[in-house]
Amino acid sequence: ALVEAWRQAHFAAQACAELGKSWGDAQDDDSHSSFSWIDEPERGVEGVATTDRGLRARLLFADLTLRVVDVGGEEIDRLALDGRRVEQAIGWVRGVAERSLGPARQAARPAPGLPNHPLSTGGAEFAATDAMEELAAVYSMTAGLLASMRAQAEAFDGARCWPHHFDLASLGVFARDERGAIIKTIGVGVTPPDDVDDAGYWYVSAWARAAMPGIERARALGVGRWIDRGPETPPMGVLSVREVVGVRDAGEMVARFVAEAVDASGMLLEA
Repeated sequence: ALVEAWRQAHFAAQACAELGKSWGDAQDDDSHSSFSWIDEPERGVEGVATTDRGLRARLLFADLTLRVVDVGGEEIDRLALDGRRVEQAIGWVRGVAERSLGPARQAARPAPGLPNHPLSTGGAEFAATDAMEELAAVYSMTAGLLASMRAQAEAFDGARCWPHHFDLASLGVFARDERGAIIKTIGVGVTPPDDVDDAGYWYVSAWARAAMPGIERARALGVGRWIDRGPETPPMGVLSVREVVGVRDAGEMVARFVAEAVDASGMLLEA
């Protein structure tokens, strides 16, 4: 049920991203299509503001509802997605934007590599389920953890969610070269089901421009596991959502995994 809710939200996010993609201030890294996480007044993702009137699109997880709000957060319009198709949702967002802002600034590029699902073919309709609340709790817990982590380590940036992967993550930059180019990073976040884990998972992923020690040098984790990514490549720490859902101290479990995996990844970066 949680996996299906994740798929529903992932495809709903494609409509939510349409406002930023087409009317936002285009960025080379495609960040004008990205989201932040919001907990109030309702939990969901919110796109970046357009420069005209500060319009933003929101996707509320619990009932799969799209909202368009102005710079002050006042609602301009909303659409319940239950029973509607993806193209209808995208068309609605575009209609609201065109009436409020005029013609789009640029063409929206469809997100690549979306998961196989009946919604991807255009014939299926959205179906909000009770598991949407559980999914919102997963993202909310992760957003709080990432905010706490950033408060303790300035290397990490603010958490962002991207419509193509639909992961909520923060990237820590731990080294740059003499020209300022990034050469060592650690990414932390939660991501939907994929080939790594079919239930979705939290991850800690180190990267370096130069060769690094592989899994044989990684310190053992108390929770979660390492994914071997080959020689001279640091392993990725993974904690399956399947292991966490229903656990009384779920937040503490995820926080422990992240802390241990970030610390171990940092040691590999320094090796």
